[in-house]
Amino acid sequence: DDLLVGTSYTNNWAENGEVYIYYYDSSDWDGDGTVNDAPDDTLASESPLQGGYEFGKSIAVGNFYDTSGTSDNNDDITVGEPNYGGFPAVGRVNLFDGDAIDNNGSSPDTATHTLTNSTNSESFGFSVAAGDFNPSEYANDFDDLIVGAPNYLVNSVPHGHAYIFKCDNNANGWQTNRTSADTVISNHDTTAPSNDRFGEAVGAGDFYNDGVIDFFIGAPYNESGGSNRGTVYVYDCDGSSIPTSPSFIQIGTQNGELSGSCIAGAKYSNDVNYVLAAGAPNWDDSSPSYINSGRVWVVIIPEFSTIAVPITGIVLPFIVYKRKKRKK
Repeated sequence: DDLLVGTSYTNNWAENGEVYIYYYDSSDWDGDGTVNDAPDDTLASESPLQGGYEFGKSIAVGNFYDTSGTSDNNDDITVGEPNYGGFPAVGRVNLFDGDAIDNNGSSPDTATHTLTNSTNSESFGFSVAAGDFNPSEYANDFDDLIVGAPNYLVNSVPHGHAYIFKCDNNANGWQTNRTSADTVISNHDTTAPSNDRFGEAVGAGDFYNDGVIDFFIGAPYNESGGSNRGTVYVYDCDGSSIPTSPSFIQIGTQNGELSGSCIAGAKYSNDVNYVLAAGAPNWDDSSPSYINSGRVWVVIIPEFSTIAVPITGIVLPFIVYKRKKRKK
């Protein structure tokens, strides 16, 4: 597998940010603890003369393009740029066709297509995830996108939104720049607009093991269970429509732990159950007494019920990047 590294405040390109690609090579990753520290390729914002756009704040990998209409050689990449547009920032998501990346580390590649939204200052693109959320609608195997916008304002506070963009319905995948979402996922907690930051983290995976990709949204400052405990929402996709209400909710159990700040998930080994992990970076360990030591909530769907188990330890953000076919 290859590796993507986002640097949203790199000194290059007026601090817009970059994404570095490191292609696997046995001479680099041979188990001796050393790698070639020069990236094999670089992705960059198409607006390099502006600063602070935070290109690389979020990254997702998926199947977005099939340029030839018959076969695709590489996974495609999407990169969030939540401060695109300056002040007020509109935010942007950049899609890169894996077959069009030129393997030239000294000359950054720019996006094949872009996604934007009409609301200013909502941090559109703060988080991204890919999956085929509605496979029965279009007869193709291309992925859709969920985009988090945690600073979407309600009553002048960042209540948060998430947006679903469906892939174009054709044999070649995404073919147009998009300026509006197909589905808006509003913050589920409507009791009183608050600083929830719904959409700070998003994820995708077959949580219910029914063959359809579901999606997850974190709201780390949600106070449903107590002050800033945080909440993770799971949305069950049935293959024919996009759900706008969650099917499962996991609420943090300690005030201030910010559960849902980051989300990741996968199936492991031969396990039939999907495992969802949600970070709570500000959780305090009381024995011994460590402030903000952090923990991870691990949520699984066994045969008859849902189980959530906290695992203590420092929470570190990471991205697992698995390419379907490696570059030759």
